Amino acid sequence: MKNLTDYFCNINQSMLLKKVGFNEKCFMFYNLHGKLKRYMNGDLDWNDLELQTIRNSDIKIHDTYTAPLKTQVINFFREKYEQVEITSHSKHEHEYFIKINENISFLSNIFETYEETENKLIDKLLDYYESTFFGQ
Repeated sequence: MKNLTDYFCNINQSMLLKKVGFNEKCFMFYNLHGKLKRYMNGDLDWNDLELQTIRNSDIKIHDTYTAPLKTQVINFFREKYEQVEITSHSKHEHEYFIKINENISFLSNIFETYEETENKLIDKLLDYYESTFFGQ
């Protein structure tokens, strides 16, 4: 990872996550201009990270989405499906595996970086979930 922002889902992933019902606590969000921002509530203790969070259901502004950590999203889908994992075979060989149920699973190609694998995994999970439940 080159920047701390690389640990967060991108705006397109965040938008789709809101659409599929992701509503976990996050401490970052994308504003209506597409900028990644830290959520700060001045009425609450600024040192309490748990209080300084926001959920998609709290956001009332159009085109504004929580920006979860990629790990949060992978855990979100782990609770829905039988198996979701990334395997690293070497420093430059990574793949993901998704097992929806006994009949449906996906094994990716090999990717050079862990970060690319993580992004492709999240994209695949969102694509599958959206097409299954929203018919897109």
